[in-house]
Amino acid sequence: MAYEIDGNDIIIKMADTALIPFEFIIEDETVCPATEEPLNLEGATIYFTAKKYVSDSYDKAVIKKEITQHDNAANGQTTISLTKTDTNIPPGKYPFDIKIKTSDEDEDTVMLADYARSGYLHIKESATGTHD
Repeated sequence: MAYEIDGNDIIIKMADTALIPFEFIIEDETVCPATEEPLNLEGATIYFTAKKYVSDSYDKAVIKKEITQHDNAANGQTTISLTKTDTNIPPGKYPFDIKIKTSDEDEDTVMLADYARSGYLHIKESATGTHD
């Protein structure tokens, strides 16, 4: 279960597993100095989606995860779990995004993979190939 975070990128070997912790923070830049507080994830759903191409539709995503159970919801902490099945895809660079749908039905993209902002899942070839 080895993975690496490099900036906004996640690097993992093909057919490996990863438990990737995230902490979501709300920044209020309308006050000086700016303040930060945890985003309360009570009742929220986190969506992690990786695609072959940024322009692909949700239906064409190579990885789709919905997280409804959080490690510490009140403090904005959750884990995205990637299984061997999830990462058993051809080696390559897959743009991903993370969206949060809160209990009040608002949906926000907190990390969007596009051509201007890096957010890529790098699947590296395993020395032993897939682990079926």
